[in-house]
Amino acid sequence: MIIGIIFLSMIYVILYQDIIGGCLLASLFVLVFISWWIVRRKASKLRVEVSLEPKAASRNDEILLKGVFTGIRCLDAVECEVTYQVRYWLMGRKKVIKEKFEYAGRGGEGFQIPLKFEHCDEVHITVAKIRIRDITGLFWAEKFVKSKAGVLIMPDAYPLGLMFDRVVEAKTKNQYEYDGLKEYHPGDKSSRIHWKLLAGKNLMMVKDLEDEKEEKLLIRLSLPDQEEAYDDFFTVFFSISKFFLEQEMPQTVCWGTREFYLERYQQYEELFGLMFASDFNEDSGDVESEGIHIFMKSSDTDFIYVETGSETNAVDRSVLEQGIYDLELFL
Repeated sequence: MIIGIIFLSMIYVILYQDIIGGCLLASLFVLVFISWWIVRRKASKLRVEVSLEPKAASRNDEILLKGVFTGIRCLDAVECEVTYQVRYWLMGRKKVIKEKFEYAGRGGEGFQIPLKFEHCDEVHITVAKIRIRDITGLFWAEKFVKSKAGVLIMPDAYPLGLMFDRVVEAKTKNQYEYDGLKEYHPGDKSSRIHWKLLAGKNLMMVKDLEDEKEEKLLIRLSLPDQEEAYDDFFTVFFSISKFFLEQEMPQTVCWGTREFYLERYQQYEELFGLMFASDFNEDSGDVESEGIHIFMKSSDTDFIYVETGSETNAVDRSVLEQGIYDLELFL
């Protein structure tokens, strides 16, 4: 490179008989060469540590993709470009995005890119490449990296207004004792809830059996094949599950061939992480326990069905975003 610069300068002097101009031209080429060499050298030593904050969020919440540069002492303030891949694990979708940012040149800094995700899923981010422009603005130096980070995008949860009012009314009534039934108290098995009595008389009662059976209240999920329905499907499940958990009713969530015992709100992050990251197996066997079955029909994708032992209710997806305030469950 240096030999080439000297050669071009000599040609300039011979053609224009201008030694000063030739020296200036040579100096210019030397500066450009030094700038190119420095940025490539720094890019080769560059390391990128990537993180996402927060680790779990709801749909359309702002999430920061943070990258910290290490391995270099100093880099002049320059324009940079990051290329990263976004992959939705459950839906199998992925896309590549390029973002430009200004690097301030101070050690320990990097980039912060605000992101928003529209679909509930486990999202994996892979930063594939960093490009750095030299101070002359003529060259880009590339650094290929494979820094990864992940974030869990939780579904929405809507309040079940009608059901909440019925439960409050049931709990304010005087205690009733029926043959083989007693009033529900925290600690009673939720699998013994008498759904028809709750619907007909607004009484939260449980079966009082002498011979205890191994029963479980299941929220059984049948995942639809329609990817565009995933968000609504998980929203219905989350709204129903959260409602009963707030009433101190633990649940066993049946996800294909797997079961997950849910008794604390903090477990939802683990639950959805498991659901989004695992392959769903539709074969859940013969489930005879009382509980809730949430499913969709392949012939009717406009509704999500919530089935109990006594009745099947439908949730209209077109009005779901307005909130499930009038979902008449178990009536």
